[in-house]
Amino acid sequence: MLNILLIEDSEDDAFLLEKALNREGINCSLRRVENGVQAVSYLEGEGNHADRNISPFPDVVFTDLNMPVMDGFEVLHWLKTHPKRSVLPVMVFSASADAGDIDRAYRLGANAYLVKPSSMVELQASVVVAHEFWKRCAKAAALGTGNGGAWERSSAN
Repeated sequence: MLNILLIEDSEDDAFLLEKALNREGINCSLRRVENGVQAVSYLEGEGNHADRNISPFPDVVFTDLNMPVMDGFEVLHWLKTHPKRSVLPVMVFSASADAGDIDRAYRLGANAYLVKPSSMVELQASVVVAHEFWKRCAKAAALGTGNGGAWERSSAN
């Protein structure tokens, strides 16, 4: 099962992403925090996130960019400057289609950038593309570690 950490301040966007994952039958555990400060706490296993049975370390991070307290750019910078966390795959999932934001996100270490689609059909298509991408990455990583890939579709749709 894939463990996803979603850094998203919009409850509606988080709900829609979870619904799209479920509709596509993607076997995952989605944990959500509302800003970068909470994300750092989660990734470091601090406070409420100390128990990895309740707050498993993520296989991939999906982050919004525009959030209060600590935004997605600051999260990307934090990840890049913390060697134990810098290899964690990160997908930016933002409403911004601004070329400057996209360029900045990639320069800060984002592995992928998806503009939030305007319909559920488009969101589901984006989730499928992301799933296929990360499944291939996990398969390649498994060759070196002997671990199974985390991105596996469930048999139930």
